Amino acid sequence: MLVWSASADTIAPPAHAAYLQQALAGRVDVDLRVTEGASHLSFLNVLPPHIQDPLPDREAFLDHLTTEVCAFALDRRSVSECYSP
Repeated sequence: MLVWSASADTIAPPAHAAYLQQALAGRVDVDLRVTEGASHLSFLNVLPPHIQDPLPDREAFLDHLTTEVCAFALDRRSVSECYSP
C-alpha cells in the first residue's frame, strides 16, 4: 500500500498515516511518504478558490507524485512507462 501524507496537514496529520502503517505491520507492506511543507490540499490538481498552497513548487510536486503513484501501480516495472512532464 502506498500512503502519502503532508507534514502540514491538520485534517489528516502524518501521525494518522503512521498509525495505519503500524496497525497493518506484518500483514500489509505500507510505503509511507510524508511530503515536507505540504498541506491537506496540496495533493489536489486544482485548489479551491482563495487557497494558497504552502509548497514552493507545487507543480513539480504534483509531477513527482504522479510519477511515483504510476510506478507503484505498475509494480515499479519502469518509471519511464509513467507520466513525464
